[in-house]
Amino acid sequence: MRGFVPLSQIVELRRGGSDEEVEEKLRSMRGQTMYLKVIEMNRRRNRLILSERAAAQERRAQQKDRLLSELQASEIRHGRVSSLTDFGAFVDLGGADGLIHLSELSWGQVQHPSQVLRVGQEVDVRVVGVDRENKKIALSLKQVEENPWTRIEQKYHVGDTVPAKITKLAQFGAFAELEPGVEGLVHISELSDERITHPKQVVREGENVQLRIIKIEPQRHRLGLSLRQAEDAGGYDYGGGFEAYSGASYVLDSGPSGSTTTDGEESEEEHAPQPEEPADTVHALPHEQSEPAASEPAANGTARVPER
Repeated sequence: MRGFVPLSQIVELRRGGSDEEVEEKLRSMRGQTMYLKVIEMNRRRNRLILSERAAAQERRAQQKDRLLSELQASEIRHGRVSSLTDFGAFVDLGGADGLIHLSELSWGQVQHPSQVLRVGQEVDVRVVGVDRENKKIALSLKQVEENPWTRIEQKYHVGDTVPAKITKLAQFGAFAELEPGVEGLVHISELSDERITHPKQVVREGENVQLRIIKIEPQRHRLGLSLRQAEDAGGYDYGGGFEAYSGASYVLDSGPSGSTTTDGEESEEEHAPQPEEPADTVHALPHEQSEPAASEPAANGTARVPER
């Protein structure tokens, strides 16, 4: 008995392949044993149509039922990436495909599965859910690895200044990633000493910055970060400050770029360069410190320095 298998019913023949590829595949199949399913039979016309694709689907359905009955949540399984989509990656576990949702691919930010996986790649995944009624399997790639938040308090401390990358801007602040899976918020009030209405006035997405950690909440997976405090710490070597006399008022010198008055406002006069005095300039001494013998009394009660 002989039957016919249409090209469309052969599993490994790609659609749209060239004639040379089709001929090469057919030659390689000669002499092989195939699992086929009868999809059409006409005894009167002596017609028998077979399908490898239908047979493979039937066998896979049986394997899927068996696998679904065996799978348990939280166990680790080995599989092969079968396809990628915008919302995740499908992994063949040996009879059934499970889905790794985009959010379960990595502890870090992932825009598309191709950033992490490729078709044909072998991976270990954790089973996070089995829906036997609807025959669906939920998988996770990131849960095979350690959650970076479990060691956050050992690695980072309040007051540390750390490198980070701005990942997202919002009206209330900017999100920054310290490492894959560890992201914190720079509130808009912590972006600049000046008043701003939106974070884009100070930072942009993708920008690398130095930030100071001001709060750590590992249980809630939250980090409080500050750009302005990091800039203040990095821009000035502040050791308590010192007072400098300027005219009739005192200012607190905060560093080489300017001075700050006691009410927190910058003194513009301190930014202006002071003219140098000639080397031969002589200043009048107060009356209490004048030299009585070598000078001639002046009308205002001070001593005039004699010319040399």
